[in-house]
Amino acid sequence: MLKRLVHPAHQVPGVGVRPPGRLGAGVARPDQRLAGQVGLGDLLLAGAKAAPADAKVVKAFNTLFANVLADGRPVDVFLAGDDAQARADVSAFIESLGLRPLDAGPLGMARTLENAALLEIGLVSHSVQHTNFFLGVNVLD
Repeated sequence: MLKRLVHPAHQVPGVGVRPPGRLGAGVARPDQRLAGQVGLGDLLLAGAKAAPADAKVVKAFNTLFANVLADGRPVDVFLAGDDAQARADVSAFIESLGLRPLDAGPLGMARTLENAALLEIGLVSHSVQHTNFFLGVNVLD
């Protein structure tokens, strides 16, 4: 089961490095000032590579603002990781919070999830003007 949440991953030395048998979930949101300086998702991916061979790393929660999580609504949580069981464990944790996990696939999708977070930051700055929203998926019949 989920042993530890890493928050924010970009501020933790050796991000993703956890004792053997631990599961780390990266939840960092990208900083617009760093966009273009560091490849999005590269810090999490580098931390995952530096982790012990049996460590499991999952990117999750970075597309949600804290106030949206605190509101208690059943929002969508995107996640990505290379280990299917780790993604399933994080998905179970997300469901235990009353949220809907949406598995985006391998850890390489961390870059895409961080771009989604940058999109949210742009929306706050240029159109929505607040953080009381979330990105999600509507499945059409």
